[in-house]
Order: sequence, then structure tokens, then C-alpha cells
Amino acid sequence: MGNNTAAAYNGTEIYTSDILRLADEYMDHELDEKRREDIYNNPSIFMSMILYISDNIVKPDNNDIELLDNIFNIYIRLCTKYNMLPTLECFSILIKVNPGTLSDWGSGALRSNVYYDFKGNYIKDFPAWRLNHQNEQYRAEPSTAHAEAVKKWKNICKNFLINSLQNSRGTDANKIFIAKAAYGMVETAPIPVQNREQHRTAEQIAADYGPQEALPGDVEPDF
Repeated sequence: MGNNTAAAYNGTEIYTSDILRLADEYMDHELDEKRREDIYNNPSIFMSMILYISDNIVKPDNNDIELLDNIFNIYIRLCTKYNMLPTLECFSILIKVNPGTLSDWGSGALRSNVYYDFKGNYIKDFPAWRLNHQNEQYRAEPSTAHAEAVKKWKNICKNFLINSLQNSRGTDANKIFIAKAAYGMVETAPIPVQNREQHRTAEQIAADYGPQEALPGDVEPDF
């Protein structure tokens, strides 16, 4: 079975995506045995694989946010498989989109339109619809889908990084730098645990336990 194939119900090997097929193609034809092992710990080899995939897939339509979201889901699974942290920069290379465009989508500075016919039905393929409905009315509205998708992608990348930091042994300066630069995170000093008893007088502490009871006198044995 290929490294990125899935088993069908009849036991045959299938690829659920061309991206996964190209990942295996890259592993089989572009890497020797040692580099196949090194990809799990070498970001440069992984990036080379992303470039190979990007060069061999049809550029996705920027307006099809559902398709881009599906590609992102495949991308983060590749990152997980090869022990890499997902980033928007690497994803932008995969889908052939300028990182600045992703930033503009996320901020809402760059929006596409969504279209509805005169009955209020959503038009998915507007150019094709126009060819067949040239005299029909429609309305266009700015879409927030791209902004919402980019924010979701960024949060997923951020959460992967946080999880990696929490499970790292010792301090990883490179990951901490990325957390600050890419996600605006800040380091916080641990809050010391305050000892309430430290600032109280002996009399205050003793008062919590009430007055000391007198010891009973001698008790005569009853035998």
C-alpha cells in the first residue's frame, strides 16, 4: 500500500486526493531511501514536497472557498503525517496564492461577491449562470466566507504550535519566536503561589483554632 493511500471496501488501494497521490509520487521518484526517512525531521524536504505538489496540481479557483478549505484539511494531515507544523505561508505555496492575499482575505480588505437569483437562491457558478440567464435579475453581496476561512486556518495553525510547545522538552526558541511573530502571543512569567500564612501574625493563626481547652484533671479509675 502506498504511503498516502487508503484501503477501499474491496481491499484495493485508492487515493482520496491528487495531492496525496503526488506526495507519494514525490517520495518514490524524487527522494532516495535516506531522504525518505529524513523528511519526518527535515522541513526543507517537506517544503520541497509541497512545491512539487503545487507544480503538478491545477491551480484551485480562489473564489471556491469550499475547495480551498478541503485542500487545507488535506494539507494539515500531510503536516501531521510528516511531523511538521502547518503554516499559512506554506499553505499559500501549495495553493499558489500570495501570502499577502491570504492576509487581505483574513482582514476583510479583499472580498469576493456571492450571487443570488431573483428568488434568493444562491448561484454557485455565476459565469455559467449568466450564460443561461442573460435577461434575469440577480443580486450581488460581499462575501465573508474567505475572511472566516482564513481566520479558522490561522487558529488551527496556532493551536498546532501551542500543542507542540506544550509537549516540547525544554525551551524551543524558534517556536517561541514564531508564536510571537506570527500569532502575536506573549510570554508570561509564572505567577508565584502566595502563602496566606506568611503575612499573618501568630495570634491570627492561633485564633483560627479557638482557645485551647483545659486538660481534664486526674480521673479516678473505676476498677
